[in-house]
Amino acid sequence: MKALLISDSQEALAGFRLAGVEGRLVDRERIASVVDEALDDKELALLIFTEEAASWVAATIGELRLEGGLPLVVEVPGPEGSLRGHDFMDRFLGNALGVKA
Repeated sequence: MKALLISDSQEALAGFRLAGVEGRLVDRERIASVVDEALDDKELALLIFTEEAASWVAATIGELRLEGGLPLVVEVPGPEGSLRGHDFMDRFLGNALGVKA
């Protein structure tokens, strides 16, 4: 089973390569074709996106998550940090549990 990073950041690609994960550097124009090519790979188990790159194909990622199965889709912050804000997890858990932190 393989993993692939789809990223808008050269720094993220370098970091994941150090961990043994191959990646593709994309822009808004190329990302759809790179995702399609990745999904054709039957050995792909984990598809990792930087948050910025994921925002460009949010509908496709939503469909993949609803379908379930492989590849598992994960979003990671880019080198500049999370686009969701520093308190994202607190807000997420607060909403899920119905409490205010």
